[in-house]
Order: sequence, then C-alpha cells, then structure tokens
Amino acid sequence: MRVLCIFMGETRKSMGGCEIYRISMPFSYMMQHGHQCGWAFYEDIYNEYKVVGPKYWKGFVESADIFVFPRLFVPDKAKEEVTWAIQYLFDQIRKAGKRVVYELDDDYTNEFRDVIGGDAIVAARATDGITASTDVLAKRMKKLTGRPTHVLPNMIDMELWGDAGEPKYKDELGAKILIGLTGSSTHEHDWIVLKNVLPYIIDKYPHVHLLVGGYNPDYLLGLENTTYLPGVNYATYSRLVRNFDLVLAPVNPFDGFNDFKSPIKAIEGMAARRSVDGKPAGGAVIATNNLVYRTAVRHGKTGLLVEHTPDAWAEAIERTITDTAMRKRLQIAGHTWVQRKHSIARHWTKWVSAYQKILNAPANPVELGSIVDKGVVS
Repeated sequence: MRVLCIFMGETRKSMGGCEIYRISMPFSYMMQHGHQCGWAFYEDIYNEYKVVGPKYWKGFVESADIFVFPRLFVPDKAKEEVTWAIQYLFDQIRKAGKRVVYELDDDYTNEFRDVIGGDAIVAARATDGITASTDVLAKRMKKLTGRPTHVLPNMIDMELWGDAGEPKYKDELGAKILIGLTGSSTHEHDWIVLKNVLPYIIDKYPHVHLLVGGYNPDYLLGLENTTYLPGVNYATYSRLVRNFDLVLAPVNPFDGFNDFKSPIKAIEGMAARRSVDGKPAGGAVIATNNLVYRTAVRHGKTGLLVEHTPDAWAEAIERTITDTAMRKRLQIAGHTWVQRKHSIARHWTKWVSAYQKILNAPANPVELGSIVDKGVVS
C-alpha cells in the first residue's frame, strides 16, 4: 500500500502532537512492515507545479494509492487561486483512480467554537472516507457528510514514552510530589475551575510542586512552589511528563467542543513510564468526568474522574496526594491499560485496515469543484 499525507497550512513550522499521533507515528510502523508511506507540504507541491507545469501532476498522483488530508477546509472568502488549487488537486487524484481520505481529531464544524476560517464539511464530503480519533467524532462526521468513517484512536509509542533512564526533572526541583498541568491556550475556560484549587493545594502541602506548561493563564500566575514553562517539542514533552506524579486533565463539560476531543492527555499521563515499587507505572491521572475521559479512565481503577467543580477537584487532588497506596495503584494500573489498549506497536494495523477498506470501496463520485461551484463556499 502506498499512502501520502498532504499537510496544508503552517504545519511545516512545527509538527505537533496531532501530526505525530495521527500521521508520522502510524506511518513509521507501516513502513517498518513494508508499506510505502510519506508526507508532503501543499506549498511545496504547488510551487513545484508552477515550475514544471501540468505534466507535474501525472507523476505526482501516481506516487501513491491513497492521499490523506488532515484537517482540510476550504477557506471562507478565499482567493480564487487557493480554492481552485485545492479543487484542482482533488480532481487530479480522482482522474487517476486514486482515493482521498479526510483525517481529523477535533470538531472542525465551528458549531461550538470558531476554530477555522472556512468549511471543513464541504471538503470532507468530497473525499472517499474519513478517519477520526474517536467514535463520537466519527459518528458526527458521518452524519454531516454521509461518507464512510473509520475510528483510529490516538496511540502512544511506548518506546519514546518509556525511557525510564532519563534525568529526573522532579529531583532538580526538589519536589516529593510533582503535579503537572499542560496544554495550549485553548484550555483557558477548561482550567479556570482550578483557579482557587491550586493555590489552596500548594499552600497546604509544601512538599508538593506544581508545573504549568504550554499555557500559563493569568489566573494561575504567581503561585508558590510552581514552575511555569512555555511549549516544548514533543520529545522534550514526553520526558517532562515522566516526572509528573499527578496529571491533571480538566475540560469544561458544558463546552460541546470538548465532547469530540480525544482523551490523549490521560493516555500520555498513563504512558509516561517510570518505576513504582519496582513495577512500570505512569502518572496518576485526574480528569473531568465527561464523555471523552470516560473512554480512557476507569474511576478508581486507572485514574480518577471528577465532577467539574472546585470542591470536587480539590478533594480528588488531596486524596491522591495523601493516599500513597491509592496513587501508586492508579499509576501502575493506568500504565498497564495504556500498554494494552494504546500502544502503536500493537495497533498500527488499524491504519492499514481503514485505508484498505477505503481503497477497496467504490470511489466517491462527488467532486469538490462541483460543491464549491454551487456556492456552498463563499
């Protein structure tokens, strides 16, 4: 099987977790097992076409059987050149009898949050199949597009997340217990539930240190025994998480956008290996009790699920700090679960299976150009 992913936009500047989990990591394992996989940037493709001319497309579309477009959308009020270029690329792939796959791991409909300046559903309707990170997201896309959908859960490369020999950042901080809260600025309204909780925890338990990474909201600045870090690259991030005794994953359950995210924060926390009582273990995960995290955390077994209130969060954090036996049990059980359910080394064949089904199914007769021409996109 020959698969080529085409990244649009600014991905070349920083390949983040989405690109790593959804493309480069599974592609790497597919290549190890004889499949031809790779990725390219649309800007490079288009620039090459402008130099070579129309004959460029013949060789390009013959280079793969399946072309994957992550998080593609047709821009609102786009310059004609942009809309035409996306449309033309789709049409060239179709004429060659190849397949187009729409890949996503978040809700790009703009119904709950304005996340894109365009229309993702229009683009998805013109593809041969959709791959999504969760069952609820796949069902949503199928309902909105009518296209076949395939669930490809985010996986972890346990080798990258399992180097227990790394220097201990926690030791450098002199912390007996290190709490980690990491993410991007998209969590502004998710984390505010901790505004008064974390100062209370830090003040009551002087042996506890807090690390806030990636996003440093104003309402959490200036805390004692707290380290603030900017965003870091993926490899550094995995080493950092291996130091967290507690991993916090709060999301606002009243924000519909969060219902279609993946539970990757909990999965990362459980996967980040260290040794606890001589056994492989991760961090003890505390997550909001919502649709997403219930798919990854079994309350009291592999982590804790809490109602999204300050009192519930404070109680869960205190309990995990003070009940050492429970904390260790969660760390060990969570890591075991991730190894079984979310190791890419075990589950890379899910990508092969999904792509093979799309390849074997009849091609979608709908052309992107016909949708755009009907005025669906302004």
